[in-house]
Amino acid sequence: LYAISVPFSSSRGGWVGMVAWIGMLALLSSATQTWFPGVWKWVRQKWLYATIAAVMLLGAGVAGYVALSKSVTSHPTHGSSLFGSRGAFIQAALRAWQSAPWGGMGPGRFTFGWLEQGGSIPPGYWPLHAHNLWTQSLAEFGPLGLIALCALLIAGGIKLWLVWKSATGNHK
Repeated sequence: LYAISVPFSSSRGGWVGMVAWIGMLALLSSATQTWFPGVWKWVRQKWLYATIAAVMLLGAGVAGYVALSKSVTSHPTHGSSLFGSRGAFIQAALRAWQSAPWGGMGPGRFTFGWLEQGGSIPPGYWPLHAHNLWTQSLAEFGPLGLIALCALLIAGGIKLWLVWKSATGNHK
């Protein structure tokens, strides 16, 4: 369903995510195939050719992303700046945070803050979030919410590290 719905999306993140998803799935799937050790041996023996091919693929990917970025940011609802409309959303979130600097405006209230800051409603563009997790947290919950988000991400990273260490038997 994801692969079917992304072509109808104008989200660069969706397109990049789809390419990453397909690439990782192909890599993991091919690693279980009988021909993979032979290919890996060839890559190690012909490392110069493999490096040239990898650089060319990376260059094609970057060129494709730049072309996609230029076409997506020219969409009428996305604005004309480097960040498209995201810059306007982030600025609105920061202005909303300035209106309530300690506690933020409250959970789920970014859309109302957008309208209070003079943003448009349909048929213009009406964002439901700031398109940036950090400014979203700051606008809705203030500095304490931003600190809590950072603490949660650090705790999650520590937990993943501990799980990885115990799964690999690397207990150093």
